[in-house]
Amino acid sequence: MVLLTMIARLADGLPLAASMQEDEQLGRDLQQYQSQAKQLFRKLSDQSPSRCTLEAGSMSFHYFIEKGVCYLVLCEASFPKKLAFAYLEDLQAEFHEQHGKKVPTVSRPYSFIEFDTYIQKTKKSYIDSRARRNLGSINTELQDIQRIMVANIEEVLQRGEALSAIDSKASNLSSLSKKYRSDAKYLNTRSTYAKLAAGGVFFIMLIVYLGRDLQQYQSQAKQLFRKLSDQSPSRCTLEAGSMSFHYFIEKGVCYLVLCEASFPKKLAFAYLEDLQAEFHEQHGKKVPTVSRPYSFIEFDTYIQKTKKSYIDSRARRNLGSINTELQDIQRIMVANIEEVLQRGEALSAIDSKASNLSSLSKKYRSDAKYLNTRSTYAKLAAGGVFFIMLIVYVRFWWL
Repeated sequence: MVLLTMIARLADGLPLAASMQEDEQLGRDLQQYQSQAKQLFRKLSDQSPSRCTLEAGSMSFHYFIEKGVCYLVLCEASFPKKLAFAYLEDLQAEFHEQHGKKVPTVSRPYSFIEFDTYIQKTKKSYIDSRARRNLGSINTELQDIQRIMVANIEEVLQRGEALSAIDSKASNLSSLSKKYRSDAKYLNTRSTYAKLAAGGVFFIMLIVYLGRDLQQYQSQAKQLFRKLSDQSPSRCTLEAGSMSFHYFIEKGVCYLVLCEASFPKKLAFAYLEDLQAEFHEQHGKKVPTVSRPYSFIEFDTYIQKTKKSYIDSRARRNLGSINTELQDIQRIMVANIEEVLQRGEALSAIDSKASNLSSLSKKYRSDAKYLNTRSTYAKLAAGGVFFIMLIVYVRFWWL
């Protein structure tokens, strides 16, 4: 993390601009580090190294001198040096463009304090590389949320199956749903296979296309190596369509990288400087003696390892959008769980009402049978009485 950034005039150590991390816990320590930075400015001169790193406990000072101005940053000791110097070079380019001509004329400290806006903006694009490692934990949390949602959906389906006991028609719907489900699975399987086939064809065509382009760029790189000499610029960028070549010459060896045109130049040259330092340490003395191409092919292991630490800075900015998506998914999950609970309560109420209706229907059926039997007996009794009275009346009338 970048904690303190200061810019001062090399001739007399006059502070020109500064930016400090706002943190109550580190406030007292940062004032101490700021005092040390001012003392360092007074001791520096034209004979001092143009760039240097000074350790200060758990922190490190990195400074960069260019055109009579010293650019200094205080970082945690774990912060990559290459990113720190790339950050300082970026500040130097912008500061020189805005205030370079005014530097010799100012007399009061912090005359360009408004430059803090650009410092804060640039600092955000050079955040701690450890933030990129949080992608793994965020993806793990996202998978856990998806598993919880799947478990909730399965619980809803189990409760939905219980409704078939309430209505006999649910059995027909269940059979139809199974049929539709099997048809949907079949169609989904066909769609998946079609997508996989299309993706495979596209991937193969992409590999063939990129392989042809990379061979073309590799041929251009070899031609460039043949044209370079001791009089060539020590570092340069050459545009090639949507790509850019960046090369760096040091101690008779040329280090070249092909990047997308949108890749930051500062990171590209920091990457090449890192490769130069390690290659010179491992194979610097053997370079004049080798005669066959790719004599140090084993150095590819270090190249691949270093390349991962210089990924496109745009990947870091995706953290914000991923966190936003994660929060949206969490809100949807909470809403689904509440809806599931509400449906569960409704199902329980329907089940209890169905049980009550079933018991009441049995009671009404038994009462109806009882009343029907009593009505039948009453009708028979009335008929018998009427028949007896008729017999008595006829008999009395005849007599």
